Amino acid sequence: GAVLALASLMAGAAWQTSTRAAALEQALAAPAAPSPVAQARRSEAETVRIRHVNHAIRTLNMPIAALLRAMEPPQDLPVSLLNVQVAEAEPATGRGTLRLQAQAADSNDMARYVAYLADRRPLTAAVLTQHEQDDTAPARPYRFTVEVRWQP
Repeated sequence: GAVLALASLMAGAAWQTSTRAAALEQALAAPAAPSPVAQARRSEAETVRIRHVNHAIRTLNMPIAALLRAMEPPQDLPVSLLNVQVAEAEPATGRGTLRLQAQAADSNDMARYVAYLADRRPLTAAVLTQHEQDDTAPARPYRFTVEVRWQP
């Protein structure tokens, strides 16, 4: 009887030890929950890093060659492109905006160029936002700004 009681006691102790070991293993395998302050700091840092990475990816994915081809005026349209500014593309849609500064000999060529841009892919819209006639130059050319929307 004593041997059976001792064996029963040892079996119960072994079962408790294995149950505790399993619980300890499970606790060690689960990731430790960070404090709310540490989690908030990490989330802010991760959010900033993700924002920068996404910006770099959008910049690398920008269809520069296609945009340059679309902005180049045809041979019969005497327009000079003076400056191009690129606004960051919208994250959700991939659409972006270009601000072009150009010069044309007269108002007709200026209007023709804006209409030309509006029909070129990947450009989706072109709006004349500013124009002036340069009275200091002998030919009195028109300098103008066009905002152009594009989509990949």
